[in-house]
Amino acid sequence: MTKKKRTKGIVIAIDGPSGAGKSTVSKVLAKKLGYRYVDTGALYRCVALLAREGNLLSQDFKQGSKEDQIIKKGDLDSSLEKLLNELEEGRVIHFSWQGDQHQVYIRQRNVTSLLRQEANSQAASSLSERPVVRKGLLQFQRNLAGEGGAVLEGRDIATVVFPDGELKIFLNASEKERAQRRFKELKEKGQKTTFPEILASMKERDHQDSQRSLAPLKPAAEAKILDSSQLSINEVVEKILQWSKELI
Repeated sequence: MTKKKRTKGIVIAIDGPSGAGKSTVSKVLAKKLGYRYVDTGALYRCVALLAREGNLLSQDFKQGSKEDQIIKKGDLDSSLEKLLNELEEGRVIHFSWQGDQHQVYIRQRNVTSLLRQEANSQAASSLSERPVVRKGLLQFQRNLAGEGGAVLEGRDIATVVFPDGELKIFLNASEKERAQRRFKELKEKGQKTTFPEILASMKERDHQDSQRSLAPLKPAAEAKILDSSQLSINEVVEKILQWSKELI
């Protein structure tokens, strides 16, 4: 990636597995710095949601299913490419703040709560393996934060999307802690699930994200590794703020 001159500040890239606290930390960090927050995972979840609503995928999608194998074979690539082109041309995905709550919109529809449904998360993880999906969203992400002054979080931000990012963080936590956090989050939202189901799903997603051939989940060579298992959100944010102030 060609180094682009920043005009609004640095790019902070935060990668890590599901449940490590990336979203919450990134939102708080962006607010404190006055930076734009870019939830790249939400972009993939938007693609998954539209694919499910457009009957490309079923509503109860599960990784490891026959439907999942169809994705892996590339049989849906042409349909996914068409969907992605429509998203890019129409600029239909938007982010906005409502007080302290970060919201995601597809056109004029608030889809924030729909994106975190377990079936949608699993579909997003499977779709993210397809080169056509990653390519379709790559430039979209770079356009959102290329001028700097942005905090991005995902799984390949420091390694693929912004390898020239000024501050790279790999945020992690134990599997048990991450599963407990996700279980609590879904329970508070009224979604029916169990801790064993969440833990099993998280282990499967970790394996899939880390073993995929395209943009696997891994720390960038120069990333700062931060384990949040025993840290509060504020403690994690303060640590990253210290690192960022050395660069701003």
